[in-house]
Amino acid sequence: MAGNVLQSLSEDFLHCHICREPYNVPKMLPCLHSFCLQCLERWARTFYAQQLSCPTCRCNVDLPSTGVSGLPGNFFLVSLMERLEEASRLFMQHQDCNCQICKNIMGTMFCLDCKMHICHECKETHDLLTKSSDHPLIPSEKLSDKNYVQRVLSSQTPQCNVHKQEKVRYFCTQCSHLACQVCAIVSHQGHQSLQEVETAVTSAKAELETLLEDVKSNKQDARNNLKVTREATEEIECHFLDLHQKVDSRYNEIVIKLNSDKEKLKAELRRFQDEQCASIKTIEKNISDWLNTVESTQELTGTIIQSNSWDILEMKSKLVYSLNKLNQVDKEKMFMLQRNPFKVKIPPMPVMYQSNLEKRASHPLASRKKFDFYPANLNVVNTIEKRKSLIGGISIDANFIGRILSLGFLPSKWLF
Repeated sequence: MAGNVLQSLSEDFLHCHICREPYNVPKMLPCLHSFCLQCLERWARTFYAQQLSCPTCRCNVDLPSTGVSGLPGNFFLVSLMERLEEASRLFMQHQDCNCQICKNIMGTMFCLDCKMHICHECKETHDLLTKSSDHPLIPSEKLSDKNYVQRVLSSQTPQCNVHKQEKVRYFCTQCSHLACQVCAIVSHQGHQSLQEVETAVTSAKAELETLLEDVKSNKQDARNNLKVTREATEEIECHFLDLHQKVDSRYNEIVIKLNSDKEKLKAELRRFQDEQCASIKTIEKNISDWLNTVESTQELTGTIIQSNSWDILEMKSKLVYSLNKLNQVDKEKMFMLQRNPFKVKIPPMPVMYQSNLEKRASHPLASRKKFDFYPANLNVVNTIEKRKSLIGGISIDANFIGRILSLGFLPSKWLF
């Protein structure tokens, strides 16, 4: 399974997202995004103090006292790149070669540790020697098969970074470090949490898979709520589109004098729409940013789980931290929309009176004892709202019947 990791990588997985080149000294941020050391140093110069924003997800990162160089390296990426380079180098050596021990017979095997071709007879001697008895061998004809070579390299036990002649055999859960036999005795003496790699990786896989399932569940909830926000936005836009259409329709019925107020009314409608959509847009952006982080973390975690035991153990603590952080999202705040959908608040549409509309005894004006007469087109002060909200003129005949010569509301004065 680990051997398939190299084959399943996306095309840009081993490329820095800043310079678009293969990683050069990859450094990992707490959000699990990695970049070249030099790229991050240039990026950090655009920020103040000991903090920067991740170029991919914009997550704020507090830098260590030593700056960008103090960020942890990405062991997983380095390991993958070394395997690819080794596979490419071996591919260049697939041509037939004589045994590099006896020099006389054509080599039939290639020793990955000794880095040399050996013939069938010398192989028997090679296998009898204590130091080389466990060396991995590849048939010479297989060196031209990159996929085969990559699978073999992925399955090999890595060497200790400190003791180059020793191979990693243990994992210290207290330090979250891989260890060889010498490290276990010298550097991890007294640590009760030292486990064999096979035992530790089983526990690590189970923990990561459990956390990954939780993230997948939250991811689905987030997608559902993202759908709710988009539907709410569409509903608001649909309602306001209808309002705009009504405004346009009624506007065409109003006298030309009100033409100058048309755009004011639409501007207020747009403002009201923006006010209702603003909070939803903010939530939608937060959910989208969270989903982007989940997507990249899920991809990296899934890739590492499919990798070899040492990669999993090396990355476990960082992945656990990141996955726990994602699972600690405030669900009440982020996912409240699904339980409490947004409701569109539609402003009441004002009544437009037709010009020359006759109002008889049932009209409110008929109950008044006194009338003030204004010439047409003179603004009337609304004493209740203390605003100029009416425009027009009124005439009253001898039968106490009021006739509205020209009366309408000023749209720019409506309160929603």
